[in-house]
Amino acid sequence: MPFGSLLPKEYSFFDFFEQHARKCVEGAQALLHMLRDVYAAAEYAKAVKDIEHAGDKITHHTLETLHKTIITPLDRDEIHQLISGMDDILDFVDATGQRIVMYDIHDVTPEAYELGTVLLKAVEQVQEAVSGLRGLKYPMDGSCTPVYCVPVKR
Repeated sequence: MPFGSLLPKEYSFFDFFEQHARKCVEGAQALLHMLRDVYAAAEYAKAVKDIEHAGDKITHHTLETLHKTIITPLDRDEIHQLISGMDDILDFVDATGQRIVMYDIHDVTPEAYELGTVLLKAVEQVQEAVSGLRGLKYPMDGSCTPVYCVPVKR
């Protein structure tokens, strides 16, 4: 019997990823609302800040759990990169909202609004991708490239 089978696996990482991805979508939605109604930017900026703080809590909890977990469902570095990358998304969304308020922007160009729309679509794709991690069938064992993954024969 392999030693690894005696140790519990920590699968809450998938929950953390999904929660954080939802926060990214919420943040992008709030930013898009801000771009639609810049006269209420301060209220939207507060909402974005609250979402970003909630995302930070998820990130910190994920990293704490990572440090306490012996066996992880994904490579430790990949877990760290994924949760940190999603945290960066919310940090940038928050920074954008803060700058809109700080510089008292009242005219939003169609291009800026389009970028907000692209951001929302992108984080929705991140959310979809993250939700698929839980059902990952084949481990990343070196037989995969970023474009193509060959199932591992057992």
